[in-house]
This record gives sequence, C-alpha cells and structure tokens, in this order.
Amino acid sequence: MDALDLMVRLGGISKATIVRIALVDHLTTLGVLFPEVAQTLRPTKTRGRLSSDRSTQKDDR
Repeated sequence: MDALDLMVRLGGISKATIVRIALVDHLTTLGVLFPEVAQTLRPTKTRGRLSSDRSTQKDDR
C-alpha cells in the first residue's frame, strides 16, 4: 500500500481531492493562484473500493 492509498483510507477523502489540494496549495504559495480560489475546494467522498482492496482480494483466492 502506498502513502496516497493510506491517506485515502485514513482520511476518507478521494485521491483526486488530496492531489488537487496539494496542487492548489503549491500554486498559492508560488503566488500564481489567488487564495480565494483555493478556498472553493470541497472534499469528495471516495467511491468504491481502493485498488489495494481489489489486489488483496485477488491474493486471498
């Protein structure tokens, strides 16, 4: 399991949201993006099982 999958599992938000927030934070720090834009992001719920869950089930067979 990689760090991103672990963050999704523990945090309960999608990978896309984690990546989006990291990118917006980086761009805001660089001064390329206005802080007001960064505040418009909302976390999204994960949909379905994680890819690591699917691979674990295959190993159990």
